[in-house]
Amino acid sequence: MKRVVSLVPAGTETLIELGCLRNIVGVSHGSEWEISGVKAVTRAKFDEEGLTSEEISALFKVSCSEGMLYGLEGGAREEVALVRMRLCSYFWTEPEVLASLDPDVVVTVVDGSEMAGFDDIRWALRTLLNGKDVEIINFNPYSMAQTFKLTKEIAQVVGIPEEGLDYVRDYQTRLQNIANREVARRIPSVVTLQWLEPLYVSGTWTPELVRYAGGRSLFCRPGEPSKAVTWSEMNKENPDIVIFCLCGLSIEGSVNEIKRIQKQSPELRKLLEKSFDRIYVVDARRLFSQPSVCTLVDSATVLGEVVEDRLNAVEMIRPKSSKSSPLWIKLPSMVSRIPRKSSLAMVA
Repeated sequence: MKRVVSLVPAGTETLIELGCLRNIVGVSHGSEWEISGVKAVTRAKFDEEGLTSEEISALFKVSCSEGMLYGLEGGAREEVALVRMRLCSYFWTEPEVLASLDPDVVVTVVDGSEMAGFDDIRWALRTLLNGKDVEIINFNPYSMAQTFKLTKEIAQVVGIPEEGLDYVRDYQTRLQNIANREVARRIPSVVTLQWLEPLYVSGTWTPELVRYAGGRSLFCRPGEPSKAVTWSEMNKENPDIVIFCLCGLSIEGSVNEIKRIQKQSPELRKLLEKSFDRIYVVDARRLFSQPSVCTLVDSATVLGEVVEDRLNAVEMIRPKSSKSSPLWIKLPSMVSRIPRKSSLAMVA
C-alpha cells in the first residue's frame, strides 16, 4: 500500500473522496479533515490572526522572497532548506517529520514562480529520503480539465485507476447537469473577488464554473490567472452579481474585511450600493479556493443558484464536513430591514 503525504487540503480531500484514507500518513496543518494518528507535516508561514488582507499580502511576498535565507539559518543542509521552503508553495514543510513518515507519494502545490525549479525539489526530496524516489504530484490546476486529470493521476499512483475514472465521470456528469439545466435567456455578468487589498478578481477555474452556472465572468476568461483590478474598473463594468470568495477567509472574516475597506473606499461603497440585491459572500475555506473535484462542483452548484437568484433552495451534493456554519450568505440578508436608500449601512 502506497504511503501518501498530502501537503495541501485539496489533495487530502481528493484522497479521502477516492477512498484512500488508509494511505494517508501525513497532512497539512489545520486540516478540517480529522484523521486519527496522522501527523501534520506543515506549518503556516506566518500568523494571520488579526491581520488585514493588505498585511497578509505583504507578509506573503516577504516570505516568498526571503524563504531560502530563512531555510538556511542555523547551517541547514541545502536539501533540508529546499524541502522546508519550496516543497509546498503555501506552507513551510517540516523536513524531519516528512522523513520520518517515509512517503512513497507527496501531493503538494509547487508554484512555477518559485526560486527553485521542480528538478531541484525532486533532488532535495530524494536526498532527504536517502536516495528514495518519491512520486511528487503537483496539484496546481488552472481548469476543471486539469483538476479531473490530476484526480485520475492520484488514483493511478495509489493503485485504483478504475475507481478514479468512475469518480471523475460521476462528477463530470454532475457538472454537465448544472450546465444543461434550463435558465433565463439573459446571461448575467458575474464578478468573483478573490482578494481585496490588493484587489484581485478570481481566475483559473472560477470563470469556468461561472460559465457552467449560466453566467458571464468579468475580467478573466477560463484558465487565465487571477487579475488585479481597481474599484473604478469594477464599477465601470457594472456587474449584475458580485461574489466575495476571499481566499482562505470565512464568511465572518470576509464581512469584516468588507466593513473595514468600505469605510475608506468610496468606489467600494458605490459598488455595494449599485449591486445591493445581488451581493454574496461565501466561505472560501470550503468553496472555490480548494481545487478538489468535489469542492469545485459544489461551488458550481452554488453559482447556479446564485445566477438564478434561488440561493435559499440549494442543497449541497454531499456534506462538506462536520462543520455546521453556513457556506454562503446573501449580504442584504444581514440587514433585511434597512431601506434600499440606506443600503450602505449593511456594512457600517
